[in-house]
Amino acid sequence: MSETCQSCGMPIEVGPYCPHCVDEAGNLQDFDSRFERMVDWALRRGGDRVHAERDTLDYMATMPAWADHPELTRRRAG
Repeated sequence: MSETCQSCGMPIEVGPYCPHCVDEAGNLQDFDSRFERMVDWALRRGGDRVHAERDTLDYMATMPAWADHPELTRRRAG
């Protein structure tokens, strides 16, 4: 049974994170690195940076790896 990456939602077979979300040592990348890579991916699909950043933050807030991250909780509070 396949699972999904707790950072980006990509289908995976094993572990909490996909290969795109971990560093060379297998640890989850830091929030800023993952955010920028996800924004870059969104921009390749079209659109502008403002919307890509907003949509990425909205999406990351739904992912277990990031749900309690200060950047996202601060955004929800303000």
